[in-house]
Amino acid sequence: MELSAVARDSREKLLPLYRTYGFGAIAFSTTGRGFLTGKFLKEKKFEPGDIRNMDPLFQRESFQSGLRVAERLAKVGRNYGKTPAQVAIAWVLSQQGIICALTGPSTIAHLEENIGGSGWPLSSEDIEDLELFFKQEDVWLERERRSSIRHILSKPLAQEPSKAFVDLVYAIETATLLGLTSEKEVLPIFQELYGMRKALAEEAVPKLETIRNRLRDVTHIENGEVL
Repeated sequence: MELSAVARDSREKLLPLYRTYGFGAIAFSTTGRGFLTGKFLKEKKFEPGDIRNMDPLFQRESFQSGLRVAERLAKVGRNYGKTPAQVAIAWVLSQQGIICALTGPSTIAHLEENIGGSGWPLSSEDIEDLELFFKQEDVWLERERRSSIRHILSKPLAQEPSKAFVDLVYAIETATLLGLTSEKEVLPIFQELYGMRKALAEEAVPKLETIRNRLRDVTHIENGEVL
């Protein structure tokens, strides 16, 4: 399951299953696709073709919250002499039911750093403080995500097709996370949208509008308000 300090949903949706069925859970993307390494600032730039250019985690309020989470982990790490990435991995390993935290190092130095995320515990005080921090972030995120969905689905799409595409991807994932639509309902819409990613010219705008209208139909939104 995907699990990191910036992608915490599986703690409620998947981790409880281990208590019922007695299996161990393997976490992936434990540093939030590099978000929690501490290398991202307020401005983000990725190479063309990098999936993170459209990844909802790196858009809008999700990106803003992620920056605060990364900063908080860096602050905790200074008390242990650990890097933000090592704290991120240690936090994942502290979750009950997690037996392994997968990482994707690209160099030996990254591998050695990631290994340093295991073999030591976060204190109970730090874990409790992080939990309180995450609860505050969750309240803020839900409010702001609902606002973004309302805007994307009710206001004119961005004039630039690539920006409209990213906004619709964000609306699809975020609406699903918030339970405003179901994966079954939204998957065909996402598949059609994702198939357009390499052909986003001006002539794609009407089709993007059609996809936006379909998304409205399967999302609990009425008179411009997210329910």
